[in-house]
Amino acid sequence: MQISFETIISAIAIITSIVSLLYTIYSNNRRELISALMNNLNALAQIEAKIGENPDLLELHGITATQLEEINISSKELAYLLSSFTAGSIYFRTVGIKSTRPFSKESYRYKMLKSSKTRAAWKIIRENFMEPSAYRDSIDATIAIIEKEEREEV
Repeated sequence: MQISFETIISAIAIITSIVSLLYTIYSNNRRELISALMNNLNALAQIEAKIGENPDLLELHGITATQLEEINISSKELAYLLSSFTAGSIYFRTVGIKSTRPFSKESYRYKMLKSSKTRAAWKIIRENFMEPSAYRDSIDATIAIIEKEEREEV
């Protein structure tokens, strides 16, 4: 039995159509998931911003005014840093970054983390607001490098 050229072309067309359909379904599901994640994280960022307006909200996260005083940071500064770190987390999740490498020395995040005040605030933010993620690990790795460099300078 010999298969005709037309039969082969038809089979290839059917297979291509099925693959295209499956890819379309996958792409739509992925887009919907990313959209839902973005909406949720954006809402979370707006809620977190209210901490700057009402410092008493920090107590709902187990953070006391004494803890902030100990690291010499205001609730508004903590709210700003929380918003900044949350925005970074949203970016990592949306783009799908899985790397836990430290941020480069030229990066915005590295420069921000050079501040000992930011690093002290990160400890509170990390413990009370950030879920385990590649983003959180990248920040921790960056802080480890900065603090090692600072110890070597002494």
